[in-house]
Amino acid sequence: GQSVSSLISERIGWSLFFAIFSVTLAYLISLPIGIKMAMRPDSIFAKFTSVLLIILFSLPVFGTATMLMM
Repeated sequence: GQSVSSLISERIGWSLFFAIFSVTLAYLISLPIGIKMAMRPDSIFAKFTSVLLIILFSLPVFGTATMLMM
């Protein structure tokens, strides 16, 4: 068997990569959407996006990951 620290050190690089990548991707997607919603808060886009984001936010993370893997 290997020690826990050696197993963690082998995988920390990919974990950091995916963490940084996912945060960057979230900002790149959410900032333009948020700006567009703020410019026209009563538009159909803003209302639809608000409803969609509330629905997506309410889904459990595990359920979302399971659906994405299918």
